[in-house]
Amino acid sequence: MVYSGQYNFGADDLAITIPESNTTHLVALPALAGGLVIAYNLNAAKTVVKFSRKALPRIFDGTITHWNHPYLVADNPFLATVTAAITIVKRSKTTGSTVNLIKILAMMDKTEGYAGVSPFSVPGYYFSMNNSVAAATTSAAGVIIGSIPWTLTYLNQYEATQQCLAAGFNCIGGMVQHVDGTFLNCTTQSLSIAVANVDMKKLDSLNIYNSTLSALDVSAPGAYPLTAICNWAINPDSISPSYVDTVWTLRFMWYFFKHPEFSEQLGYVSVGNSEIATKTLTFLKGIKFNGQQLYGNSICDPLINGSYTNPCVHGYCAG
Repeated sequence: MVYSGQYNFGADDLAITIPESNTTHLVALPALAGGLVIAYNLNAAKTVVKFSRKALPRIFDGTITHWNHPYLVADNPFLATVTAAITIVKRSKTTGSTVNLIKILAMMDKTEGYAGVSPFSVPGYYFSMNNSVAAATTSAAGVIIGSIPWTLTYLNQYEATQQCLAAGFNCIGGMVQHVDGTFLNCTTQSLSIAVANVDMKKLDSLNIYNSTLSALDVSAPGAYPLTAICNWAINPDSISPSYVDTVWTLRFMWYFFKHPEFSEQLGYVSVGNSEIATKTLTFLKGIKFNGQQLYGNSICDPLINGSYTNPCVHGYCAG
């Protein structure tokens, strides 16, 4: 929709791609961060399950099929007597949640020294295990998890909160093991740590064909292991045929980055105070309309640090 010119910008937690035949110049601009929560139903029991980096990939490749598997019992002794089979509720192959989970599971296999080639690193991999069922929508996955015992799925933190708090539902979100061995919940704090510690030297966050920023497994202590980034996509050469629309689109994006409360309303984390945002805002400053520089032409254009060259005093510019 963006490369066709129908919209000024778009957003997705997938790596954004365009047809090879299309010559439109698109860039990906990281906008906010969220986390994938492993949600499950232990027959109405509200006990928190710890999912280790050794166990979680094996659940999603079909190796672990029962709740009392030794890998799970090692960190959750109470599961030793739970003989029920695990039913995995999966989303479609192309959803952002599925794609990003597969990427992070491949990262976990790498750090854990998985013998051989991780199944999650094989192009086109999808959850095809016999103990899985497909849910057409996020809401459907949430309903299944909330109402059917012994099921397990993956939801973003907002979806998980809504479904697990819904009246009559019995799902709960688990803890996931960090590379340092600790177990973490998906919180705004653990997501913020992940965003703040992205290795910018290894990252090209403004390359539309580069998916390195969509899924993160950051080594910094306290960083949530299943963090995902949602990117905006714009065509900087032609955001809109209208000068006014172009200017206000850029102002909105800038304002969004500098006001994290918009992201936080739904439990997401803004990248606004990170190196990622500095790189993105610097890029926005260079966008032109028909060859005309846009940033800096208005006395109301803010600096990257949030201040103004000409601050307002009682409604009038002081400059």
